[in-house]
Amino acid sequence: MMIKSGSVIEKTALAIKLPIPTAVPDPMPPPQIPTPPDPLPEPLPPEPVPPQPEPIPLPTSSVQE
Repeated sequence: MMIKSGSVIEKTALAIKLPIPTAVPDPMPPPQIPTPPDPLPEPLPPEPVPPQPEPIPLPTSSVQE
């Protein structure tokens, strides 16, 4: 029993010492590829200026007559 438990502990220790690919982080992280900046949105066309209403000519005295 003593030898058996000892071997189990040794195996566990060896298993812990062995590098586990999924658990050990990569020593050299992959270089971050700089992503190109998002293209600037197309400039919106200038808002159309609402047409100014033509000034209504005030009726002159001559027209009233």
